Amino acid sequence: MGVIFEKENINTLDAKGEVLLTILSSLAQDESRTISENSTWGIRRRFENGQFKMSTKRFLGYDTDENGKLVINREQAKIVERIYDEYLSGKTIDYIKRMEGYGVAFAACDHGLPILEVRAISNLVGPRDRAAWRIKEALEALEASAELLEVL
Repeated sequence: MGVIFEKENINTLDAKGEVLLTILSSLAQDESRTISENSTWGIRRRFENGQFKMSTKRFLGYDTDENGKLVINREQAKIVERIYDEYLSGKTIDYIKRMEGYGVAFAACDHGLPILEVRAISNLVGPRDRAAWRIKEALEALEASAELLEVL
């Protein structure tokens, strides 16, 4: 089965087209390698000069100032300290991951917003068996609880 690239006028069933496609793919691969090497070189030079660029959008506990330097976000630092305290007190990583609700509640309270977290479980404790998950029933339970909350 052949492929015809109309814009480039290349037919893969034609020997000429196959050679041209091979040459073009080699050029594209070399260009990709060159871009990667240049990017890596630039990153290494910035690190050697003590410069770095880091997004703090999803980096809990820090922001960047007007000069791009990391500064501690005092409000978020409370959450980071709590996470470390939980870990050092022997809590498991799985337990700490479930603290996401704590972060949402903390942010809501910080902004004076009411918060309520409702969760539904779709699988039994034990080996992970997606075939045994009862997603439909879990969603129905969430829907029923939402209706109750509307009444309240």
